[in-house]
Amino acid sequence: MVSDYEADAKNGAEPERPSERASEDGRAPHEHACRRRLGWTLAVAGLLGLFAAPAGAADPVRVTGGGAAGAQHGNFAGRVEIPGGRKIYLECRGSGGPTVILVSGHGNAADIWGEEARIQYQQGLPEQYPGLQLPVRGPAVMRGVARLTRVCAYDRPNNRLLDDRPSRSDPVAQPVTAGSSAADLHALLRAARVPGPYLLVGHSFGGLIARLYASTYPRQVAGLVSVDASTEFFRDLLTPEQYALQEQLSIELDSVPGIDPPLEIADLSASFDQMIRAKAARPLRPTLPMVVLTRGLPLVLPPDLPMPPGLPDADTLNRVWRTAQDWLAALVPYARHVIARKSEHYIQTEQPELVIDSVRRELRMVRPVTVRCRGGGDSCRARVSLAGGASDKRGTIELSDTDLGLTSVRPNRRSLRGAYGLFDQRLRRGGSEYAFGLNAVQSTPARSYLVFTFRADGGR
Repeated sequence: MVSDYEADAKNGAEPERPSERASEDGRAPHEHACRRRLGWTLAVAGLLGLFAAPAGAADPVRVTGGGAAGAQHGNFAGRVEIPGGRKIYLECRGSGGPTVILVSGHGNAADIWGEEARIQYQQGLPEQYPGLQLPVRGPAVMRGVARLTRVCAYDRPNNRLLDDRPSRSDPVAQPVTAGSSAADLHALLRAARVPGPYLLVGHSFGGLIARLYASTYPRQVAGLVSVDASTEFFRDLLTPEQYALQEQLSIELDSVPGIDPPLEIADLSASFDQMIRAKAARPLRPTLPMVVLTRGLPLVLPPDLPMPPGLPDADTLNRVWRTAQDWLAALVPYARHVIARKSEHYIQTEQPELVIDSVRRELRMVRPVTVRCRGGGDSCRARVSLAGGASDKRGTIELSDTDLGLTSVRPNRRSLRGAYGLFDQRLRRGGSEYAFGLNAVQSTPARSYLVFTFRADGGR
């Protein structure tokens, strides 16, 4: 088990809840964030109907942006038409690959990954957790990841922005499932011509969508980062009676009359069933880079909040949630599990550097590498790092002479034997380069590497 930058545990999350009435705009931003954060956390326990006020209606937003081709390069923000005529709001920035796709949780739009969300959510935490040292410095997830590679975020239909405006995407009939949401994401990325494979970062219900996407379209996914993600294991760990009560209250909670368009209602039971079928048919590949981020701060319920009969208490919910996260991380061998000590459910706003660091680590695992073979015309050696693992990573060794051939590949540590695998090894470009594919477990320690030895006519 790890905290903050530690690794080895498991993650999960709850459906979140839209914010309070727009008429409460006189409140300080951090008060809105505090109430919103607590409200969405309570939603998983079916308690929000006893605590939060409904979100206010707002005028639809018209967004302009270039054609869909603009989503491939530069800063892009616009509505992209998908098959069937609906339009989904997408924004992208940065350059490089693979492209990171940010999938927001239930109730949230693309702006949950931005600077305003980071500021608002951090301001509210010390009130609930005295002694917590905040704010955490550094960029928000969208800006931080854009420094590393291309990154895109989008509004799912019927969710809300931080200022309570409705989603900039066309609304859809409710309820929705992780399957319908994954299909929307697939259609959006194709229509916007965003090249894959993708590194998916999913928060809460968005984490379930991202994992279902990875099982449904495995060749399009280069890595997964689960940010306190919802899992089917949460249902398994409650009694049928407890889960039925939680689900009923959560649906009633989101079925708020008088809001146009209506709020997103996530059919979690159907979504969990979809995930169970998908992982049975197409389990996540063992070499898939996967980081599970789990909240470290416990769910805290107001002492005067009435508890519906039969609902588990906060201690039980915290224990069940952590166990579900452990089971999630166990789906992929050597998945990295990080406990965010200063975060509740919204790790991406409260400790955004953990999300950014997870993306950085996975980029290192999948991006191609080129090294030079040191030596002369008779022999040379090249070192290729294994630290942090590798997943279908493509490598090229530039040889010092076209007469050289591979004679051996050895790890620098005996303990690394069996922790890596090579494939598609071949000479190319008239013998001036040696190409290979590499897989290595994510837990491979620092200063670990392979030594490739080449000698004249040795590999022929």
